[in-house]
Amino acid sequence: MLDRLASPLQGLRLPQVPAGLRVALWCIVGLAAFWVGSQWLQDWVVFLGVHIPQPDVQLDYLKGMGLAILIGLSILFWPVSAEERAALMVVWLVKVFVVLGFMLFYEHKFGEELDSFQYYRYGTELQEWAAWRSNALIYNVCAMTNWLVPNSFHSLKIAFALVGFLSIYVIYRAVCIASGRCDVRIFYLLALFPSIVFWSAIVGKDPIVLAGLALYFLGAVGWERRHEGGYIVAMTAGMFAVMLIRPWMVLVMLLPAPCLFLSGAARRSPLAALVFLVLAVVGVQAGASYFVQTYNISDVNDLSQAADTVRSNFAGDYTEGSDDGRGIVALVAGMFTALFRPLPGEVPNAFGLITGLENLLLLGFFVGALARKEWTRWREPLVMWAIVFVLLWSACYSGVALGNFGALVRFKLQVLPLIICLLLYFHRGRPVPAGPK
Repeated sequence: MLDRLASPLQGLRLPQVPAGLRVALWCIVGLAAFWVGSQWLQDWVVFLGVHIPQPDVQLDYLKGMGLAILIGLSILFWPVSAEERAALMVVWLVKVFVVLGFMLFYEHKFGEELDSFQYYRYGTELQEWAAWRSNALIYNVCAMTNWLVPNSFHSLKIAFALVGFLSIYVIYRAVCIASGRCDVRIFYLLALFPSIVFWSAIVGKDPIVLAGLALYFLGAVGWERRHEGGYIVAMTAGMFAVMLIRPWMVLVMLLPAPCLFLSGAARRSPLAALVFLVLAVVGVQAGASYFVQTYNISDVNDLSQAADTVRSNFAGDYTEGSDDGRGIVALVAGMFTALFRPLPGEVPNAFGLITGLENLLLLGFFVGALARKEWTRWREPLVMWAIVFVLLWSACYSGVALGNFGALVRFKLQVLPLIICLLLYFHRGRPVPAGPK
């Protein structure tokens, strides 16, 4: 009897659920579980959020969680491959856990001295647009977020985390173009690298600067590989976005550009190259004008004083080695520090330990790249562009590096994805000069 009942079912196959969809569904379950768990941890949320300028911290937290879940659900409809969609869901889940979980302890420890609280206050109190540059630009972004989700500090954190999240994905797409294929493991590495996952999610300038640099990286790589003028637009837009917050970064982004001309991209798209050069000149002029107005520079002495002011603003009370601070030895030491310090044991706290282990890993891969002695790979135009960018950045921030590890670990977000990609390149096979599949 049972055999007769079962016979119609023989050969019947259940529908297979795609692997990407399974991961996405599990991520939704994870977000829902995190929501339920947050209900049980409301007392902890109130305790850890004692410094948050918000009378109802519980409601504020639930608004942030709700926004995070909506963004997570929207990923299901993004026009990306199933594999990338699954990776985006996993990374977003981790991002939310960091922003609405681990970051609570960070905010409780450092209290009201954090810039994020100041940005939130100004954003909620802003009555008219401020100037679209430096801190005022962040006030405007906070005000726009406040219009979408009123009076929610945690929603503001989620919004900035989304900017950092998308920035890393754009950088990953640039890697796909550079290598000729997409390997989602690279996205996992970039997006889940501890310093990147944390500092790209804070309320402040860092996620916005990273977004501008992501556009710049995508434009530079796309133009060198595909020779399409549209990438010049992305490159220039990213450059101007960064310039509004870090005007001195204009030279760091412009000076490596001639390396891209070595690939023949300028010959294949001369009009795009000419447009970029014109925009570059305008960008340098605008950046220099902003710097001169900000620091009231009228002669060479004022320029030197302005440089010292910028350094002192970030370097704190550091004085050791100031006598020879202009020397080559100090510059090289500062560049090494900017790229590979602090090392384990130099900063005695949890952040210092994690950052130290990261830097030790990067230093080990760098020594390994030198040991390979594959010098021909160093001369490839795109590699030369990336190396020059990293060296210029390290020279620019060498003064900060020698004086303030706390500021350095945040600023390193600007170049850390590029460093990781370079080290991966020297430890993997050669890329295929074609577009991603």
